[in-house]
Amino acid sequence: MNHTPTPWRVGRHGCIVSDNPDPQLHPSASDAKEYYGGVSLICETVCPTNAAFIVKACNGYDEIHEALMMMRGIFFVGIKKSERGNVLHRIEQRVNEVFDKLESQ
Repeated sequence: MNHTPTPWRVGRHGCIVSDNPDPQLHPSASDAKEYYGGVSLICETVCPTNAAFIVKACNGYDEIHEALMMMRGIFFVGIKKSERGNVLHRIEQRVNEVFDKLESQ
């Protein structure tokens, strides 16, 4: 998936920004940092409550994807039964970390 690198956050004026440069943006778009409060403007016009929700969802995507890939490895690739408990414990820890992080934003 090709998108502006996370983490994203709510910037000035309620827009969504990232402090990571986006290679898809034209270099002249550098006014984003001064006006919007971030290096890359993700979305300018968005309802404030939706902005916070979008930021949480996008910031959690990579971590949720990682946990799902680990689960797929257990159930579909065939991790040895003797290793499944340890891997499930790591998944549980990672999922809990993601939820804690998303809830704190």
